[in-house]
Formats: sequence, C-alpha cells, structure tokens
Amino acid sequence: MKRIISIILAVSFSFLFFCGCKTFSKPKSLAKSIEISDSGIVKASVFEQIKNNNQILTLNGRYENYDYIWTVYGANIKSPKDFNFAIEVFDETKNGIKFKTLSDVDFDFNPNLAIHLNEKKNISKANLYKDNEFISDVFVSFKDKKTVLNFQLIKTGKYNIKFEKSLNIDGSNLTGKTADDQKSQSVESDGKETKTSSKSAKSSDKTSDFKEAIVKEKTSENKTSKSNKSETAQSVKGDNSGTNTDYSSSKSTTDINSDAQSEENENLCTISINCSTIFNNLSDLNPDKFDVMPFDGKVLEKTTISFNENDTVYDVLCRVCSDYGIQIDAEYTPLYSSYYVKSISNLYEKDCGEGSGWMYSVDGFYPNYGCSKYVLKNGQSIEFNYTCDFGFDVGNGFS
Repeated sequence: MKRIISIILAVSFSFLFFCGCKTFSKPKSLAKSIEISDSGIVKASVFEQIKNNNQILTLNGRYENYDYIWTVYGANIKSPKDFNFAIEVFDETKNGIKFKTLSDVDFDFNPNLAIHLNEKKNISKANLYKDNEFISDVFVSFKDKKTVLNFQLIKTGKYNIKFEKSLNIDGSNLTGKTADDQKSQSVESDGKETKTSSKSAKSSDKTSDFKEAIVKEKTSENKTSKSNKSETAQSVKGDNSGTNTDYSSSKSTTDINSDAQSEENENLCTISINCSTIFNNLSDLNPDKFDVMPFDGKVLEKTTISFNENDTVYDVLCRVCSDYGIQIDAEYTPLYSSYYVKSISNLYEKDCGEGSGWMYSVDGFYPNYGCSKYVLKNGQSIEFNYTCDFGFDVGNGFS
C-alpha cells in the first residue's frame, strides 16, 4: 500500500510540475531584433533558432504612419513555421482603432503586439474585441509622445480596440483619505473622544523591515475574514473536521438576515499588477531579469478582494501577494512616514532603466504619497504598474 501511495504522489507531483498554469521555460536572452519585410513573412528558421536558444525576439513593423512591435517568446513556440506578422490599421477614431492581421493561419503561441499611435491620447483603459466579442483588456502606456497599446493575440483576423476610459489627470474622482487624515478624525461618544486609526498607521510606528511589518496582521486576517471574492481564486467552505455542514438548516432567520446585511456592507475593491511597459523597453531590461518577466506582462490579473475598514492600498497589496505567492519587497521611509514598494515579482526599481520602478493608481489617479497612507473606500480600483520613465509612460505626468 505504501508503495502504491508513493507512486501516486510521484505521478501527481510530476503532473503539477510539468503542466502548471503559465509554466514555461524561462528565457535566457534577448535575440537581435528583426525588421518585418513588406511581405510580412518571418521564416520558420527564425523561430526554430529562438526556440532552441530559449530567447525573446522582437519583430518591428510599420504600416503607413503606425509602428508596431511583436514580442515572441521562443519557449512558447510549439511548431516553428513561416508566419505573416504584417498588420493593417484601417480605421482610427477618438473612440478606438480597427486593425487586421494578414496571417493565413492562427499563431500556435502567444505573441505580444504593441501598436504605436501617432499621438499621446488622453486614455488610460482600452479593450480588445473580435466580431463584437470581448477578447481581453489592452494595457495603455506612452512612449516618445505616442500612445502604445499592448495585448496578446493568437487568432488572426479583424479586431477592434475601444478606448474605455480617459486619464484622471486632476484626481477629481479620488475619494480615499490618507492614513494620517483618517487618524486625525475623531468621534464623540458618551462625552469621550475616540480616535480611529488604520492598520498602516499602526505599522508605521515601527521602523523594522518589511517582513516584520506585515506578519503582524496579514496571516490571521486571511484565515478569519470572509471568503476572498477573487475572480481567479475559489474558497471551499466547511468545518475543520472536514465534514460539510448544512448551514441552511442550522441557521436561524436572524442569522441569515445578519449574514445578508454583512454581505451588503462588505468592502470590495479590485487590484491588478502589470509590467507591460517593459515590452516597450526590452533592450533596457537587466538581462538577469528575463526569467522573472511574465510573458503576457501581467503579474496579477484584475482581481476582486474584500478589505476591512481603514485598510490601505498597501494592506491590500500585501494580502493579495500573500494569497497568490507573489514576491514583494518594501521598506519603511521615516521621512514620508510610509512604505515604499521596491519590488513586486522580483522586478525591482531600476531593473529596466534609471526611471523604472513600481507606481500605484486608484481609480486612474496616481497619488503623490505612499500606498500605505492611502485609506481605501468601497468599490475602488487599484493598479500597480511598472514604469520605465518616471511615471510618464503610465499616465502619471500626462501633458
């Protein structure tokens, strides 16, 4: 029996190891960039080479006034063959653009496409559609006074990119308060003054390193709080004995009503982590970091998460990184009484040029203070984006 169990465990481990989600051989180097010819055809020998050498290849093309760049990971190529990488942009309006790929066959890998528009548009969100069907979100960034649209394609054909949201330049929809503002608020109760404080304000009193700061509150909260409403994660409810309980028969009407009210009062926000700007600056990326760069630029897809009253952006970031096993490194800065996020997913500041590092936005606005000082409100949207140009490429400092 022990032998059988050992065999089962070994097979299971091997399956998980070789078939895990987004698992692929990490790239070793950046291949020499190739200019796409007028025919658009890139020979199978090129893909054979980057597949065998486990490299990243960029393919540069131009259609009329539009530049575009494909990024191909050799490790993703299944069967090297000739592919046509030419595209045509046939319509651009203030609300979006339409384009088509000229390849006769679908790609058997996941190339990243970046289309450079001819001006710096006041947009921060865009979505990709094919035949009126939503395909994916589009990461919007800026480079050399142009708007860059980054996304992945597998199937060829006609596509429509719709601009969904304008940049919030002045922060007019910024509704959160800093932890210091929240701490200074007071309420009168029975003649006594009671001050409320955020978790980050409590942890900010400590000047210990990052790990000591988050251990205090993260693990126990994750175990005792409500089920994470993540779009990509699931929770299984049951008692500790492993026996499922029929709560519908054991709960009273009062309990059920109380639970319903609790659900209504639950604070939810969304958070995503993205480093697609690196695709526009691969030549500046530290060669040692090719193995940590996600092949789709997404460290974390847009995820819904519950949070407690007075939680900060930093609290939510720490929690979601803990839940999904994402590396994070931060340090407390006494001068600003806040935590500075140095690294997420092992991508550090200055890993892709002097102006590179992590920045956060809430509802499209980039606050000018640390994320551990931003107290969240229900329904807000958090983004951590990796900048390669002091924030100008992600919309902070838009002009």
